[in-house]
Amino acid sequence: MRPALGTLVEIAAEGEAAEAALNAAYAAIEAVEAAASFFRADSALVRLNHAAPGAEIALDEHLAALLELAAMLEIRSAGAFNANLGARRTAPAMNAAPARMGESLELLPDRRARVRQRVNLDLGGLAKGYAVDCALAALVRAGAVSGSVNAGGDIAVFGRAVRISVRSPADWRQPAQLIELRDAALATSAAYAVEGPFHGCKGLAIFDRDGHALGQSASVTVMAPRCALADGLTKVLWVERARMGATCDHPLLTQFGAMAWWVEKEMLGKTRGDA
Repeated sequence: MRPALGTLVEIAAEGEAAEAALNAAYAAIEAVEAAASFFRADSALVRLNHAAPGAEIALDEHLAALLELAAMLEIRSAGAFNANLGARRTAPAMNAAPARMGESLELLPDRRARVRQRVNLDLGGLAKGYAVDCALAALVRAGAVSGSVNAGGDIAVFGRAVRISVRSPADWRQPAQLIELRDAALATSAAYAVEGPFHGCKGLAIFDRDGHALGQSASVTVMAPRCALADGLTKVLWVERARMGATCDHPLLTQFGAMAWWVEKEMLGKTRGDA
C-alpha cells in the first residue's frame, strides 16, 4: 500500500512475477498522477489549464486517453458528465452554467488539443479509475496470474474473485452491501467520501448541470468492465438523480455492460442493467 492519487493505493499480485508486477503497477499509478493531477503544479493537466485560448497543446498519452474518455461520456450523457468544472465561478459569468469541455477544448489527431476558450479541467471524476485500469494492465503485462488494485474504493480485479463491502452513507463504519467482484471493476461515489465544504455547502465534489454541489446522504456504486467507466458512470448517475431519481436503469449502464446500486441511509436499492 502506498499513498497516491490523494488516497492510499493497495495493490496485490500473485505468481512468480509478483514483485516485478507490483513495481510496474505502482509505476503506472505514478505516471497517471503526473499527467492528470489537478493539484500538482507540474502535471500535464495543470499546464493545459494554464494554456491561453488558441494554443495547440501536445498531450501526454494518459492525459489524451482521459480527455477522450471524458469527451465520450460528455456526449453520451448529454452533458451530465462535464470535466470543465469551476468555469461558472469565474467573473463575469458567476451565474452561468459551466461551459462543457467539448465547447472549450478541441481534441485533434496525434494526441494534440486546441484550446478554444480557457479551461479549468478537473479529471478527478475519471482519473482514479483510469489509474486503477493502468495498474491492473501493468500487473497482467508483468506476468502476474491474478491481482487487484484498490485506490480509495476504486477497485479492479483479475484472475480471482474478491468480496467488496460497500459502506453505509449513514455511517461509513458500517457495511451496507456485499458485492462479489471477478474480472471486473467497481467504483463508489458517496457523501461520506468528502466532507467539503464546496462553495459553502458540505457534500460531494460533484456538481449538477448548473454548477451546484451535490450533497445528499446517499451513495451509488457501479460495476463495469473498466474502472474508469465505473468511476465516470457514478458521476453521471449522481447528476441525473434530479431528473431520473435514484435509478439503476440509466441507458448508459446498458451501453457499457454495467450495473449499479444506490444506498440511501439504511435503505438499499438494487436494479440490474442489461449487461
